[in-house]
Amino acid sequence: YLINQSVINVGGMIMDNEVKELLENLGILRDMYDDVRIVNPLKKKVVSKKDGQIIETDYTCYDFWGTGEICMNCISMRAHNDDKTYIKIEREANNIFMVTAIPISIENVRYVVETMKNVTKNMFYIEKGNAQEIEIYELIKGMNKMAHTDALTEVYNRRFIDERLPVELIKTIQKNSKLSLIMADIDFFKKVNDNYGHLAGDHVLKAFAKRLNGCLRNSKDWVARYGGEEFLICLLDADISEAYKVAERMRCEVESMIIKYNDLNLKVTASFGVAATSENNNSYKGLLESADAKLYESKNSGRNKVSY
Repeated sequence: YLINQSVINVGGMIMDNEVKELLENLGILRDMYDDVRIVNPLKKKVVSKKDGQIIETDYTCYDFWGTGEICMNCISMRAHNDDKTYIKIEREANNIFMVTAIPISIENVRYVVETMKNVTKNMFYIEKGNAQEIEIYELIKGMNKMAHTDALTEVYNRRFIDERLPVELIKTIQKNSKLSLIMADIDFFKKVNDNYGHLAGDHVLKAFAKRLNGCLRNSKDWVARYGGEEFLICLLDADISEAYKVAERMRCEVESMIIKYNDLNLKVTASFGVAATSENNNSYKGLLESADAKLYESKNSGRNKVSY
């Protein structure tokens, strides 16, 4: 996809003519890589330029991998957010690709140049069946999982929220659908750490995350650790009333839990705040702030409540 813009910025700096020509003639890059494209990572669309206009194609960036799903470890979204170049190793069928994501700015809109290089023959690993085999596919899967998973609770991490939630919001707006967020926080969690120790606190966090995860309606919804004892739940195709019901079920499930730790039987409660997209509130920041405000409404009115 050719870019013929006279001024293109990379990392906030105007590129010299040599680099501009490199982008304008992506055929040169394709001599070096197996695939080169420019994508809008927010919309997950490959873009092109036609009649002087940047246009979206019907091709999604993740179509390349043949999974039909958005990449969990999307380095193009990371490159977009951080304005930095990132590299990862990814699998496609029986091939291993090195992917580079380079942020660029075209007409004050940030896009990402993706280059894909098949490095299967350049990587050394022992064939499957050998007693000393190194299963490289599982290694890649594990590395990508670690990039977006909270090590303690094994739900998604804050990085996943920052990279995935903006995409979910755009998809929701495009479908004219609804998306709801639930912010959950363990009540008086500091007392658990102070009275029983941080290892007990970690045990409670893991049990809490597992119980929240078990209340999700389907495989599309997700829960992530927002920070400390605070968790974010994203419900797709859910309005405020549906989200309230899910949050209330979570509240009841947490309240009824008995968390066994060594010879202790620990009990906790949690407070919840619910927000949903609307005509006046469909931004990443706005929706998070709304859910957070409702959470603190619950905490300030006695805790162990759901506010929406």
